[in-house]
Amino acid sequence: MKKFYCKDCKIEVLRNSIRCQPCSNIYKSKFMKEKKINVTHGKSTYQHYCEQCKKPITWRVTLCGSCAAKQKYKINPRPSKEKPSCLDCGKKVSNHCNKRCLKCSRIYNLKTITRTGCEIYNGYLMKSRYEVAYAKYLDKNSIRYEYELKTFDLGKTTYTPDFYLVDCDVYIEIKGWMRPDAKKKLKLFFKKNPDINLRVLYKEHLQQMGVKL
Repeated sequence: MKKFYCKDCKIEVLRNSIRCQPCSNIYKSKFMKEKKINVTHGKSTYQHYCEQCKKPITWRVTLCGSCAAKQKYKINPRPSKEKPSCLDCGKKVSNHCNKRCLKCSRIYNLKTITRTGCEIYNGYLMKSRYEVAYAKYLDKNSIRYEYELKTFDLGKTTYTPDFYLVDCDVYIEIKGWMRPDAKKKLKLFFKKNPDINLRVLYKEHLQQMGVKL
């Protein structure tokens, strides 16, 4: 039968024991002094310290609150109060979270995300071929326009007409076909903005005008 001996004093001990009881007590007392272990209510708690300023911290973290904040803003600095510039055209951007202006972001989204029916025309990202055809019709007839110039607040939602004819002061909405939710939004727009001149042009209207679809 195999026998087991204490690691320090070589006295025979119980099976699978490393040290005898006296040597085990001596080893524990040395270990507690070296590791700065505090014994409270019969339990040993290891005191952790911040890696940078050496302040006492809880055992789940490696840095105290102030050092962690310094480390965070060192990697990700706070945005400056000055408005950032668009990455493409260099114009000032209204929001710090935006990297591009509205016009350049539309062009960028078209390059990165494939969207059916979208096309860039005259620097605008247009969402349907009907809108592109109508824009070409306006340019052919020398009619000044702006694409999605203004967004109207309707309470719980917003609405942005497709075109604004500068000389006529008329908003134009191009519709290939009318969805039920779009119909409700238009009714709400006319109710809240009775003074705004908005015209809705369908496929039949565009064909009558001579727009090449």
